[in-house]
Amino acid sequence: MILFAPLTITAEETIMAIDLDSSTLAKTPGFEISDPESISGYMSSTFRPNKSIITRNSEPVDFRHNSLRFGATTINLVRYGIEALVDAPPTGEIFLAMFTLSGYAQIDQGDSQFTALPGSFCVLNPNHRLRINLSRDFEQLTVKIRGDAVRRSILQLTHREINQPLEFAPRAYPLEGQAASFGRLINTICDDSLNQTGMNHPQVSKHLEEAMVNLLLTSFSHNYSVQMMSDLYSLTPNILRRAEDFIMANLDQSICVSEVAKIAGASVRSIQNAFKNYRNTTLTTYIREVRLERAREALLIAESTGQNITDIAFAHGFTHLSKFAEYYKKRFGESPSQTKSGLRTKRVHD
Repeated sequence: MILFAPLTITAEETIMAIDLDSSTLAKTPGFEISDPESISGYMSSTFRPNKSIITRNSEPVDFRHNSLRFGATTINLVRYGIEALVDAPPTGEIFLAMFTLSGYAQIDQGDSQFTALPGSFCVLNPNHRLRINLSRDFEQLTVKIRGDAVRRSILQLTHREINQPLEFAPRAYPLEGQAASFGRLINTICDDSLNQTGMNHPQVSKHLEEAMVNLLLTSFSHNYSVQMMSDLYSLTPNILRRAEDFIMANLDQSICVSEVAKIAGASVRSIQNAFKNYRNTTLTTYIREVRLERAREALLIAESTGQNITDIAFAHGFTHLSKFAEYYKKRFGESPSQTKSGLRTKRVHD
């Protein structure tokens, strides 16, 4: 079983959204196709081997692709302009970080299914067969990332070679929080590349490309998240460890900053700085994120334990159900009731 552990690294307490701007990328040289038979060959050479099946052959095709290269990475704006089914076998090499701009995509990846709606973000793994049903108005902004760049970043972050293929969690994230941060970085790269300014220098683009992959790895769930979190924990100071141990043991209680500082044996300022410097978040945000993660674990098995949503919320320190529901949906892209009832990422068994 592959374990996906969501990372809880947030830049600030408020969750910031972003409207992804594709207008800059649309100004790059474009490639247009009106012959449906030509799409598969073109997309196979551009992204990963696949067969693109036009589901309504009687309708005209309005395919367009714009792209720019940034180091070894390409950023792509793609529109099919017609309903289509994309069927791609495993490749093992190419990761696709996809923003849905309009329309929708029904994605079947490995043994999981989910829907990418406008204003969402997902990472498509290369290790499984991929089937995507695209709506006529579907438009995507997709970052094509080479597998060797991802493996190199994993090695830098964990100081260990990976012993099994990296797999990101099969889900669509709302364009908020970590996904918004990634989107802002892509926007900046597109704007700067088109204007031919400083980021195009090979030494600058190389390091910025590494930062982009590192942001992806530290912000979104994958099967190496637990190991990365453990490695990070081993490097943290004792005051932070004591604070985190106290928080984990008292999630059902009201926790104040001064109490955490006292238990950790530090001043309030010192403990706040420790979370800022080592967890890249505030103490209050950290507590809320941990509570949300543990609440989700309880909701996933609630049908068997008989717990209801109110009990689970209170047991994890949330005394206002409306706030709990609001934070939960922003964090996981679904409501607590959807998680509890199983109306989430569906598992498909052969």
